[in-house]
Amino acid sequence: MNRFSAAGNLTIEVAPDQWRLIANGNFQERVLLEASTNQAIRYIPAFANKRRLPDNGELPVSTVQRVVLGWSHQDESWHLGLLLGPEIATDRGSRWVELASWPDAETTVFRELAKDAGKHLGSVLSRPFSLVEPQAKEPVPEPLPPLRPLPLEFDDWTLVEEGTLRFNRAPGWRWPNIRRAIWYSLLVIIYVVLSIVTLLQPVALPRPEWLPYLGLAVAAVLLGLVVYTLYRLMTDYDHVVLDDTRRSIVGRRGDKERWRVDNVAIVSLYVSEVVKQKGEKRQILHGEINAQLQDGGFRNLLTQYQPTEDTHSYPDSEIIDGVTPLTARNATSDLQHAGLWISQSLGVPSYLDIRRR
Repeated sequence: MNRFSAAGNLTIEVAPDQWRLIANGNFQERVLLEASTNQAIRYIPAFANKRRLPDNGELPVSTVQRVVLGWSHQDESWHLGLLLGPEIATDRGSRWVELASWPDAETTVFRELAKDAGKHLGSVLSRPFSLVEPQAKEPVPEPLPPLRPLPLEFDDWTLVEEGTLRFNRAPGWRWPNIRRAIWYSLLVIIYVVLSIVTLLQPVALPRPEWLPYLGLAVAAVLLGLVVYTLYRLMTDYDHVVLDDTRRSIVGRRGDKERWRVDNVAIVSLYVSEVVKQKGEKRQILHGEINAQLQDGGFRNLLTQYQPTEDTHSYPDSEIIDGVTPLTARNATSDLQHAGLWISQSLGVPSYLDIRRR
């Protein structure tokens, strides 16, 4: 005859044709449950009430499907019990009847003892014994840090929340373009006048003779830049608004809508940056936020033209070219955090596209 100790002042006593669960209290032993070969399992009323078993004090062996020993992550203990058939489980609301347990944070201290107790019970009942080994506990991922609070400013743009998320362009964004158009126009006049005067003068042409024509070609290129700059001044949008009521993103110039993209057409959001490492500082030379559409194309939401320093990047971190998922854990620049604000509002994944220069 062998005896095994269990939690809760319980003792398991086994013999070749008998298995008993004994409570040790007030220096007296009381048999809670007894199983014998070719006989029904017998138990006392207190044991039955606690486990919602039939109150007649007997459990037919035919209702027991198997003896099970398993380790629980919840309380870090081994649990030994019976798995019952549906004829009993339906009334109880559960197929599991626990008999004994062994706290074992290491999973190995009481494993063999509990296993022997379970195998003996299975042998007495002529029922299969199953050992459920501890499963590797999956690490709980760290929660993502919060996004950088609004407003976020980068280049001429500011991301704010005014009832809905929106990018506002600084009112002064036009002046650099106006100055550029004026400067290019002056250069066009200078190149044209010099080239024409040179071609019309009565003396011989300068050497090489194609220099005046080169001046006219340069003037044509500058004129094209003037036209393009004026076109941008007249057509560029100065607001990008998330329209929650119509589930879309809208580019506006004042109150006039320039373009619209429905939310259902957007599959992901890309934040693209051209970066350069300058000593311990990382400089963003160019940045964009683009929406990838279902047809495979992209819709540019905004562009950051002016170089800025990424003051939140790690000094020793290496710049790795390529596309990676963008989360609050790896986002560093304000442009990246702005992209995350938009992607989370749209409910689409976001990606970071880095190009090193």
